[in-house]
Amino acid sequence: MPKAANRTVVTTFRTQPGVREALEIAAGMENRSMSNLMERLAIEHCRSKGIAIAGLEADDDTRGHRGPSGQTG
Repeated sequence: MPKAANRTVVTTFRTQPGVREALEIAAGMENRSMSNLMERLAIEHCRSKGIAIAGLEADDDTRGHRGPSGQTG
């Protein structure tokens, strides 16, 4: 059975404890999950290097962001 196009995959990486703590703070400041922040940062980096991301629409980097009202958008 083929995967749905919008399914996510689990990605694991190691980092220094201070980097993780900083990411937790940054994610909290933007009302994002750490996963969503890492995805947004990766998308921004790839775009800045001219790397295409298959299956990504123009506004997909804001998926999961919670605005001031707490709603995702």
